[in-house]
Order: sequence, then C-alpha cells, then structure tokens
Amino acid sequence: MQDQRFSGDPEGLVAAAEIASARLYRQSQGATLQKENKLKAEVKHLQKQTLVEGGNKTNVQAVPEHRVALEKAKKTGNLKDVAAALKAMAEHKKASMEK
Repeated sequence: MQDQRFSGDPEGLVAAAEIASARLYRQSQGATLQKENKLKAEVKHLQKQTLVEGGNKTNVQAVPEHRVALEKAKKTGNLKDVAAALKAMAEHKKASMEK
C-alpha cells in the first residue's frame, strides 16, 4: 500500500489483495503439484493391488486342486485325467469330513 497507484485509487486495496493472492498462489503451486503427484502415484499403486489384472497373484484365491483336475478331465476326456480327478475329489471330500 506504499505505492501511490494503490493508495490514491479507491479500489487500491482490492487490487493489492488480488496481486498478493496471485503471488501467493504462484509460490505455493510447486508444492501443491508435488503433493498432487505423490497422491496420484499412491492411488495408482493401491488400485493395482486391488485389481485382479494388475495386482499380486497372492491376492487371488487359488482354485482347489480337485476342480483343476475335473476341468482337465472335461477338456481332454482322457481316462487317466478322469481317474486323477476322481482321486482328487475323493481326497478333498475326505479332508473336508475330517474338519
């Protein structure tokens, strides 16, 4: 407000406040952009962990062995695969009854 342009003008206080606000915004813009980029990276990392396509394979539940064997037997129709599927199903049923 030491400048004659602002002190002599009735709107001088408003103009000085706008200039100060613009300067403050420019000064804090770098820190704000860094914080925004950091948060975006964190969100991206968390999204990758929650999505099946991009996440860890450890987050996905494993398909039981007897189901894998049964699907293989359905696809191939081979007697050895059918026998392996039946054996896996019997072992699964036995294990579930023991619990």
